[in-house]
Amino acid sequence: MSDRQLIDDFAENDPVEFEEDDVNACNEQEFLIILVIVLAIYTTYHGKFRTLPKERFPDRSNSVLTSSLKVQEYLEHRGRSMRHHLGVGLEVFMLLLREFEEHGIQLASHDATAAEHLAIALAYLRKKTSVNWIGEEFKKSNEFISFCIHDVVNALTSKVIYDRWVKYPTGREPPNAKVADDPLNRYRHFHGAVGSIDGTHIAVKVSPRMQPAYRNRKGVVSINVLAACDFDLKFTYIIAGWEGSANDSFTFNQAVHRYNFPQLPSNRYFLADAGFPICDQLLTPYRGTRYHLADFHPSRGAPQSEKEVFNLAHAQLRNSVERIFGITKQRWGVLSGGLEKFKGGMQSQIILACCVLHNMCISIKDRVPERDVGEADEGGDMEEEVEGDEELRVVGETSKSRGEARRAEISRSIFEAHSRGQGRIRR
Repeated sequence: MSDRQLIDDFAENDPVEFEEDDVNACNEQEFLIILVIVLAIYTTYHGKFRTLPKERFPDRSNSVLTSSLKVQEYLEHRGRSMRHHLGVGLEVFMLLLREFEEHGIQLASHDATAAEHLAIALAYLRKKTSVNWIGEEFKKSNEFISFCIHDVVNALTSKVIYDRWVKYPTGREPPNAKVADDPLNRYRHFHGAVGSIDGTHIAVKVSPRMQPAYRNRKGVVSINVLAACDFDLKFTYIIAGWEGSANDSFTFNQAVHRYNFPQLPSNRYFLADAGFPICDQLLTPYRGTRYHLADFHPSRGAPQSEKEVFNLAHAQLRNSVERIFGITKQRWGVLSGGLEKFKGGMQSQIILACCVLHNMCISIKDRVPERDVGEADEGGDMEEEVEGDEELRVVGETSKSRGEARRAEISRSIFEAHSRGQGRIRR
């Protein structure tokens, strides 16, 4: 509503009708009273809307000084405070700056230093918040905040940085210490395992037309992320972007035939749940038998049969992939509600960037406390067991038979040791 319209409406709604002689009789005091009322209404109405933008968008002047001081404040606090706000400690923060500089990746601009670019992007990835909120925090425009996020995510997912921190297993690595040096001898039977693999869902926002394809079994619009990790909790393979309706068997098949899934020697394999096919590259649990860790709670009794003993040992070792998903989502809040602000390609890039950051933190021993993340994630598992016919279509009869023979041999070995009390498997 315009100022002129407000005054016109006030005049039109005046219930008093004046004859011409009455108008001439109005004294100056009456006129002034009416004028004061009009001005009071105008000032109240107009002033309210003039102050609204200031309430919604605080003053971001003197931005270079303010954002610079904010970064300096984080650097001075270093430890827990810096990790709380940016997701990483000082050592990882400085490592990132060195990595970018050594590989010729330029982050600095005339508006901010490389450290400011990095801090702004990390603050967004760390928190489940909006670009506008980060802009208020650093006193920068929303456009500049978005630029920093894209800039840093592109740097983290560049080939030179990604390949340095996410290393595919070759199968020629020695058995992991968790397997080879297990003091309880629970996992030595899995000496050929190079890690665990699973899918996880990340909520996203897509157009109404695309929502049916992206709606997962829980009714959430999401993308399916296929990831493998080693037993030291480092990602070794990540593919992000499939529609939420895609199951793990489908994503694995696509990864093998289209997306350079690691080719392993015949004696090496990943541990996977029953949503994947058993084959040369994957060792899965027995179906129709207790499997998840919660199924073996003491109140439900210890494992009895050969298949149950195998499944429990398998679940305990495979739990590394559940833990890595939980830790990564716990550290980077953007994975729990910040991706919908970006387009599909950028959504996938942000997921990959968070995985790179996770590997760097694990390498530097910059850890966050685990809050039962492994079993919490497992409890929300959307695993759908792959049917026999689909399994054959994905891996073929020969590969399936070899995988089943390997599983039978390992389960027999585990059960014999368990029965003798050598490496007893218990929850």
